[in-house]
This record gives sequence, C-alpha cells and structure tokens, in this order.
Amino acid sequence: MKDKHLIVDDLDIRYTEQGEGPVVLLLHGWGTNLETFNELLTELEGKSVRFVSLDLPGFGKSEAPKEEWDISRYVKFVRAFLDKLSIDNPHVVIGHSFGGRIAIKAVASNLIKPERLVLIASAGTAKSRSFRNALFAVIAKTGKIVSFVPPFCFFRKIFRDKLYKVAGATDYLNAGKMKDTFLKIIHENLTDDARAITALTLLIWGEKDTETPLAEACTLKDAISGSVLEILPDAGHFAHQCQARAVAEKISQFAKL
Repeated sequence: MKDKHLIVDDLDIRYTEQGEGPVVLLLHGWGTNLETFNELLTELEGKSVRFVSLDLPGFGKSEAPKEEWDISRYVKFVRAFLDKLSIDNPHVVIGHSFGGRIAIKAVASNLIKPERLVLIASAGTAKSRSFRNALFAVIAKTGKIVSFVPPFCFFRKIFRDKLYKVAGATDYLNAGKMKDTFLKIIHENLTDDARAITALTLLIWGEKDTETPLAEACTLKDAISGSVLEILPDAGHFAHQCQARAVAEKISQFAKL
C-alpha cells in the first residue's frame, strides 16, 4: 500500500487504504502508527471491504497537534478525517489500546456510528490506575521543578529519567512534545462512555497483557451491553501482531467480512 497524505484540521496526515466495499477503520495505539496493523491486514487481504488506516496526529508520519489534545479532540479529528474521505459511517471500527479509547468515545457520542466495533486491548477503563495516574502527574511536575534545583540541575536528564521510570512513566518519558496530551488522556476514565455504546462489540484480549490487563476487558464487557470477549492464550498487548491470523479470523466471523 502506498502512503497517502491529507490535510485535516490544518495537520498533514498520513493514511493508507486498500480494497473496495464497506469501510473498516483502524485506529492504532499510543506510540505506534498505522503499520501496527500490517500483519492483521495481510491476514484479512482479499476481503470485500475498504480498509482505511491512518497515523493519528503526533504519531508516525502525521503532524503533531499544535496544542495538547484530549480524547474528545481526537474524536473530532477522526470525524473530520472521515468527512474528508466522504465516509459517512464505517461498517467496522477497530481500535487498539489508545485507538480503543478514541473508538469508545466516538461511538458513545454518536459522532461515528459503525455497525460493529472491535476493541483490541483497549485502554481507558482502569479505575485501579486512577491513583497511579494522579501520582504520576505529581511526579512529572515534581520532576520538572526539582531537576532545576542544585545539585539536581547538574544531573537533570539522568534524575528526571529515573524519576519517571520509578513512576512507571515510560510512555510519558518517550512522548516528546506529546507529554501534555498524554497526561490529559490517561486521566479520563471511559467506563460511563462504554455503557452508552449500543453497537455490536467484540473485545479481543491477550491473556498475558500487562499494559491493559484482563480485568479491564471484564470492565468493558460488563459496561457494553451484549459485548463478546475473546481471550487469546499466550498473547500480550499486541495480540493483533503476534497472533494476527487468530485475530483476523475472530474479526471476520464477528463482522461478517
């Protein structure tokens, strides 16, 4: 697939599309890009659908937002992206991790109305992380302040990096200019949004996922009426990569591709 580019909300956005027919929109996770779905799309090749993937703003080869964004802002962006491609509502939306956050908010708010929703290791419903995220924000701010105070200022980068790692802040540490956006996103719990979803929903989870553990899958299953949970043994957070064939089969059956 050749890369394509489109200006959406004054941002240069990379996307790809393949096939013809009802649209399947794929939304990637934090820190990745549209290529995270390469293995999955290879397994789904030949289906009579139009697969549309994009690098979300701030990731891959897409331009970063000029200010910090929250989930709702990403939802509005995805709606604008679809409008640019003259896509009313996709047949299926597939969201992985952070992309799942966007999908949940988009479908719950009816800005995007797919017939079917597939959430792979979706983030956004972990109440158990609320304390950790609050602590994390405090440590991030403290790190900025303390790292300017002698003698810490002389070892600023080393001290700051160790402080963030202690807080479990690897994603934040690697977020670059997206750090403020990251902080906004991790503080929003989407459980109530999930309860508003009426689209047929498939949850796909790796049994050994440590980023979004199975407890979060159960929270989503309880929240989304009629949702189906499929657990893949020996898979982690990137089940759509390491077990692409199994994930493709489950999506095909569920979405009737």
